[in-house]
Amino acid sequence: MTAREQLLQELSQVSDELVQEVLDFLLFAKFRRAAAASTCDEDDQPNEQVLASLRRSLQDAKAGRTRPVAELWEGMDVE
Repeated sequence: MTAREQLLQELSQVSDELVQEVLDFLLFAKFRRAAAASTCDEDDQPNEQVLASLRRSLQDAKAGRTRPVAELWEGMDVE
């Protein structure tokens, strides 16, 4: 019997609550493998840096340290 067949057999014999728990774990494992397999772009920043930047931006916005949107494009060569 293959592992897939054995898993299906076991799942047919347990409560829906346990099936949900197994499904949650399976989805987590798939996500973790996909994340590990994906290659990081050199422009990507670590999550900690992104979160720190977002926190600073939120603090600036709350303190009124903002600029009009029209100014954001000044000095940029946008076609």
